[in-house]
Formats: sequence, C-alpha cells, structure tokens
Amino acid sequence: MADMRGTGCAPFAAQIIAGRKMGRTWETIGQETGEHPEAVRAWFRRYKAQRPLESPARQRKKAVTSEDFADLAPIHLSPPPRPKKLVTSTKSTLVAGDFHFGPESYDPDNEEILLAVARDLRPQVVVLNGDLPDMLAVSKYPADVRIRIDLGEERRQMHKFLYRLKEITDVFGGKIVETNANHSGESHESRWWRYLSDRIPEVAKDPEFQSKLTYKAMWHPEWADIDIVDYHVICPGLIAIHGDIVRPKAAYSARGMLEKWRHNLVHGHTHRMGATAYRVPGIASKKEHQMRAYEGGCMCSLNPIYGSGTAADWQNGFIIFRHDDEGRFGAEQVFINPDKTAVVASLGQTYRSSE
Repeated sequence: MADMRGTGCAPFAAQIIAGRKMGRTWETIGQETGEHPEAVRAWFRRYKAQRPLESPARQRKKAVTSEDFADLAPIHLSPPPRPKKLVTSTKSTLVAGDFHFGPESYDPDNEEILLAVARDLRPQVVVLNGDLPDMLAVSKYPADVRIRIDLGEERRQMHKFLYRLKEITDVFGGKIVETNANHSGESHESRWWRYLSDRIPEVAKDPEFQSKLTYKAMWHPEWADIDIVDYHVICPGLIAIHGDIVRPKAAYSARGMLEKWRHNLVHGHTHRMGATAYRVPGIASKKEHQMRAYEGGCMCSLNPIYGSGTAADWQNGFIIFRHDDEGRFGAEQVFINPDKTAVVASLGQTYRSSE
C-alpha cells in the first residue's frame, strides 16, 4: 500500500477506521484498500494507541480527516519470501503392454487411443511391455476347435500396429523398445521359443536355423528398428519389465514385484491397473527414500476366449511417466473406459476411439 508507506497514508485511514466501525474483518478491509491484512491491522493498532480517549458521543460527531493521521509513522510489512523452486526439464516415456494381437484377443479401439496419445505426447521412448502377439496357435494349452486361430493374422495385426506407431515416433525421433515376456520375446520363457524347443528341437538347435527363427526375425519387420530387452531403464532407479507374479487383486502383484526386485518399476502380465508404495526410512548413512511399483493394465480385449471370459478382472490402459535425469519421476495411469474413452490429465484431453 503506497499510501500507507509514505506521508500520503491518510486516504486509506478513514476507510480503515470506517470499516472497523462497520464490523468488517481485516481481510475485507485489506481487499478494499489493496493492502495486506496484517499491515492494516498493525496500522490500526498504532492509531488506537496514539489517539486520546474520547466519549462515544464525541467520536460519533467528529468527522475523520486526513490531518488526524499525518503524525503516524508509515507501516512497512515485507512480503513473505517466495518459496524456492527446483525446476528441471523432464522427458516422457509411454508404457503399454499385453496387446495380445490375434483374431480373438486384439482390441483395435484401444490401439486407436494409444496412437492418438503418442502423437500428442511425443514421448522420447515408447515401451511395449511384453505380450504383443498372443500366439494362441502355438500354445501348449489345447484350443477350442470352433475358434479361428491364425498365426499369420496375429503377425499382420502386429506389423500394422508397429508401422503406425513408427510412423508417429519418427516425426519426433522417438525410440521403441519391447520387453521379453511369457508370450513374446527372445527369453526362454516366451511362448515362441517354448514351442520351437518342443516341436522342432533338432532343427531349432542348428545355429543357422536359430538365426532365421528368432522372435525378432519372425515378428519384427526389417524396418521396425525395435530393441528387445529383458527390462528397460526409464530413468535412474525406475524400470519397465513384463513381470511374472500374479496375485488376486489389483496392486497386489505390483507389491509382489516390488518385494522381489526392491526397485521402482512398472510391470504388465496381470492385465490390471494398480499402484503400491512404501517408505524406506533413513538411518546411519542410508538416505530416506520411497519405493513405488505400478501395474500397467492391458491393451487387449477384456473378454478373452480363454480364462474366465467376461468375468476377467482386467483393466484396459497404459502409463505415462515424466522423469528427469536424476531419477525423479511421476506417473499417470490412463484408464481406457468401457465406452472406449480415456482422459489424459497431463495432456488435458479426452480421447475417443474412432471406431
């Protein structure tokens, strides 16, 4: 309040005293005068202390003028210090998994939403967190003969998706990574290599044939340029991994993975969305820190032909991570609703499938 901090403090004085007589609060008077409420209150206290006591009748009759306040010293109230802000530029990583490409498990609506988000988010990395093809045709479990199973159709659906995704990420130089999983990938747990090892072990043992029959050779087109890894380091202290623990409820599996690896992580495999965390207190030389784990949902149909069918407790969705080079990160779990819409808070948008 410039008028209260210099010799021209009088214009507000009458307004302050009149406001107090009318029962207004310090906050209200501060808003009316443009001053901090504490400055108004302090000024009024000093005014009361320097004024001679007068009868109520005389106080009512006497008009308040600017001269009444000319002898009062100005009030100087320093504004509160602004909090220090740690500003660090962040990168983004988009994690989606469990697509299960195949005639009976693929959901094109989920794909449309994911690609639209990738186009707007422009992530530095897109992590395809395992189980891209379902490979039902080469499953060790017997299939219903009434169900159409076509391994070639799975490859076509997957290649079409990879082409569309790469078309988007090439615009801003984004990288695509796939993690090994139980259905897909190059690990010995993958359905692809279990099938080859069981059905054609003599052929698959030959190094030349192995190079031609790898998961990458069969399922990644030459133009795809996708790395296959056991896990992907999103930022220091945080990884994306497909996972191998399944517990009854959402976030229970994430807790199991966190207890197993003792590392911040996001995993798939369970087809559920959830999160868990615990605090590790500091003691001696160990610094206090937080441990977090996320279940990343699934991109496939929620009504599979196997398992418990329509009663499957799964959730469609994916996760967006924002992170810096020092290991600080934040996560947004994006749920795809039954009406095929998804609200992405970090982008301020609601996405709808075009189907």
